[in-house]
Amino acid sequence: MHRLADLIFGPGATEPALREVEQTLSSWQTSPHLLEWQVGNAVLDALLSAGSPRLDLTDTLVRQLVADYDKADGLHSRRRGLIKLSRVLAGKGIIPAPLHSNEGKAGPRSDMLSTVPPEWADWALRWRKFSTHEPGRPSARRSPSSSSPHAGPRKNTPLSSHRIS
Repeated sequence: MHRLADLIFGPGATEPALREVEQTLSSWQTSPHLLEWQVGNAVLDALLSAGSPRLDLTDTLVRQLVADYDKADGLHSRRRGLIKLSRVLAGKGIIPAPLHSNEGKAGPRSDMLSTVPPEWADWALRWRKFSTHEPGRPSARRSPSSSSPHAGPRKNTPLSSHRIS
């Protein structure tokens, strides 16, 4: 990739962009091994796709590259490198938000959210956005037929005596 970038943009033209991304990720404790091949190649790929040796990349371009590599067998490391690049770009305000490895996935089935009552879906998505814990099903254990995520346990259920007031 380095040779191609040098042929297109001129020798060393992409070095400032590569150095900027690598320095930022190094300060975030990213493995030096990943910086060299996974991130370096992803940065060069994005720069070549954008037609510029500078980090003036667009959110649309980065998302498109990640989506393209999601479909390509054997190129998952490039996708992971692009996701790391998106974190740097978002941190510098170049794109609005970083991408995530589970971007666009709402469950094991693509129709997952459409099968959940809207009030529960809103609650679960808010929880997912702000939580650092693994999901569980405490509400279902408390009240399997509850129509609201905010409803407390029903009387005569095993957990009703454990309600915290």
